[in-house]
Amino acid sequence: MLAMEIHDKIIEQISGKIIGKAFETRLLTIALLAQGHAIIEGVPGIAKTLLAKSFANILELEFKRVQLTSDMLPSDITGT
Repeated sequence: MLAMEIHDKIIEQISGKIIGKAFETRLLTIALLAQGHAIIEGVPGIAKTLLAKSFANILELEFKRVQLTSDMLPSDITGT
């Protein structure tokens, strides 16, 4: 399957679950296809977690959430 076909399929499935996040969905899909990383930032209540969970469900991946605080260090997340 071509990258564009994967992109279109993900966009179609996410847009059926979440309204108003087309731009964010497209950026996350591009990061995924480029084997990159993405940070989803924003104020509470704008469906950041729902978007990430939906991505994981569609791609049959495990979802883990990290709640960051101002005093956290990288080792708190990576365990090193």
